[in-house]
Amino acid sequence: MSPQGVYPAADALQIGDEISSTYEGRHITLYADNLSHSNALAVVTKGYPVWFGNAVGIAFETQIVGQNPLIAVDTEGIWVQDVQAADDMGNSAVIPGDTLYINTTTGLISKISNENTQIPFGYALGNVGGGNTDRIAVKVHYDPIVPEDAWVEKIFYGGVRCESSVSIEPGNTLTVDNVTTRITQGCTGLTVSDHPTFDYIVLTTSQGVTGLGVGDGPAFDHAHLGHLIINGVADCPLDLSLCTPAVADIILNNDQLIRNATAISTRALARALMGDGCQLGSLVISDDARATTKPDWYIKTASAGADTDWERLVTQAAD
Repeated sequence: MSPQGVYPAADALQIGDEISSTYEGRHITLYADNLSHSNALAVVTKGYPVWFGNAVGIAFETQIVGQNPLIAVDTEGIWVQDVQAADDMGNSAVIPGDTLYINTTTGLISKISNENTQIPFGYALGNVGGGNTDRIAVKVHYDPIVPEDAWVEKIFYGGVRCESSVSIEPGNTLTVDNVTTRITQGCTGLTVSDHPTFDYIVLTTSQGVTGLGVGDGPAFDHAHLGHLIINGVADCPLDLSLCTPAVADIILNNDQLIRNATAISTRALARALMGDGCQLGSLVISDDARATTKPDWYIKTASAGADTDWERLVTQAAD
């Protein structure tokens, strides 16, 4: 490992010896090998961002290829830099005061805050139209204050970390104004014992949930949902038409299963699909071509472990 610039190793000096450079340590001097920079640059380059760990700054000098010189870095100040007008949800205009982050591979500065790829860089002092990349003044500051939420938990930049609990009293509604795929970043790999529990969830297109595809919704490995309402274009309270269930489309309170399937036209096929363990009253709804004249609905009416456990609904008789 390269030595850490001009700073002494442990026990080299006495307690209380001051070794800060100008402006009370604002300027830091490290070897070029201690610094990271954009992968588009061959070496540390004067006027361009550098970073070391979670600290950032602007290089005062350009490294000579093949050499490892001491490089002074300004960790504060106002510098002109290229800034991309984008955040974690896509194109987003930059305005003065916006918090900016730098990508630790490309060196690109933007409002994108994904902690897996970005670290805080500073604050915008200019305007950039959404989707554009322009040169503006940037207040560099490498030690941002991490805010706290209402439960005194740290809010990490770059998405939900699920470190706080929210309790919704019965009869109340938790309304989410904007739901994005960022939710899935902090809510995957859950086990049964630590699942999120919701009494009531409302996802409504009028609150910013628009244009969702099959894989765009909130994803939980284990979640208990008392009520799930999705106000889609068809105005259906619950739309499962695009689901591919492993066991059933719906599980009722008494553990009956309701399953939509394809080409289930015999009792044996219904039994093979559902198994013998499902409860009486479980239902298979098939889309076999014959269903236009005789509905392919199979309901479990017995538990003998035989094909005859399943009966096909064919009658038009009254009660």
